[in-house]
Amino acid sequence: PRLRVIPYSYTVDESAMSGLRAAALALLGDDADVALHPTVTFGAESSVSQTLAGADPQVSLTVALFSLAATPENENHGAFLKALRAASPSARLAVLIDESGYRRRLGLQAGADARLEERRNAWRYFCRALELDTAFADLSAPDLPALERDLERVLAAPAASI
Repeated sequence: PRLRVIPYSYTVDESAMSGLRAAALALLGDDADVALHPTVTFGAESSVSQTLAGADPQVSLTVALFSLAATPENENHGAFLKALRAASPSARLAVLIDESGYRRRLGLQAGADARLEERRNAWRYFCRALELDTAFADLSAPDLPALERDLERVLAAPAASI
């Protein structure tokens, strides 16, 4: 089984990649791996169809990866998610929001926890409107049981040939 990760306007560093590998093992089993696709840049949402050219029968779950530092916008993030769904309509698709960079940036500032929760709520509302399951994780140290709980519904859905 393979976790296909398509970042949007986000650079996956070594720490995040390690977190994605741990997530793949927790979500898909001991023989799972990660297929990290090139980052789709802000404004290049329509390039998703080329990113997904050619079916990969090993893909069990496709994850659109965003940074919590970004504020979700329908014109960009929404267009990306809609293009992703259109390019692979039978795929199990979820949204993963990496909190690590935003959490680091806020540090110990007063109100940091409230700002994190405010941003999470914006993403929850946004993804709910698009009928997509959403998980939040600090990919530098992911809470794997929480990830499994957040993505339980999409993982329980029948896998289609992708």
